[in-house]
Parts: sequence; C-alpha cells; structure tokens
Amino acid sequence: MRRSLAENGGQVVDALLVRRRWIMERRKLWNRGQIFASDWEKVHEVRSYYVSSAQPVDVRSDQKTQLFVVNDSLGGVSAPDAWPPHEFERIIGLSVVAPVPAAYEAFR
Repeated sequence: MRRSLAENGGQVVDALLVRRRWIMERRKLWNRGQIFASDWEKVHEVRSYYVSSAQPVDVRSDQKTQLFVVNDSLGGVSAPDAWPPHEFERIIGLSVVAPVPAAYEAFR
C-alpha cells in the first residue's frame, strides 16, 4: 500500500457537488452506442473524490469545475492479480474523477 501511494501521486479532494447528471450509453442491438443524458439535478453535498496524477484536473478551491466521475458499469469485476494490487484506484474506495471526455462535451 505504501508503495502504491508513493508511486501514484494522486490526491483526494473534497468538493461541494452543486449539480449532476447521468450520461449513459444504450446497449440494445438496435441502438447500441447511442449516448444520452438525464436532466440536471440540483445537489448540495460535500463528497470526496480521487484525482489521479495520470489525468490531472484543475481543482482549485476558488473556482467551479466540471468533473467526470469514472464509472464503467459494464466493466468486469475480478480479483487483483497480485497483492497489494498495482491498480491503485481499485483499492481506495473513492470515486475517481477525470476531465470530461470529448464524446460527452455536448452534455456539459
């Protein structure tokens, strides 16, 4: 764990979540790949997120930032190949955030 922390170089940030929307991709045979989004939902809560050093995001405390919470509900769940795991994000238990992907820019 100490080695994973030292090698990763990311940070945990507490952020005030003001609004959110869900961006999803259709999976049926006739509409697979179509991306759609829910309406914006007002939220007012502080949440902790993990920002990886591999995908830096500007998270200064004096400005609003749009973040993308990385969540692949179709991704496989499997045990790590080694212990402790080398994939740091799998063991910290926080939502990983990244810049908004280009494919989702239209939903900002």
